[in-house]
Amino acid sequence: MSKGDAKHKLSELLHEVNSPDHQPESPITLDEFWRRFEELVLPNKKYSTKRDMSNTYRLYFSPNSVTADEEHQQGITPVVLQPAPP
Repeated sequence: MSKGDAKHKLSELLHEVNSPDHQPESPITLDEFWRRFEELVLPNKKYSTKRDMSNTYRLYFSPNSVTADEEHQQGITPVVLQPAPP
């Protein structure tokens, strides 16, 4: 394939993708993406990277993550350590 043919093919593909009528073929949710990422990518990472990525997803992106406002509403608060009064 010549450079001109490649440019022409790219132009056709981009025209189709950038069309206002274009719909992605198979949209996936963030959870589905994460499950696939865990299966395909994380096994090739070092332990510390896997741990950090998993914790970041769980804390910030997982549907089960709890925000500070929700913690307060649920009555989950940090324990304040103070010396006992004399």
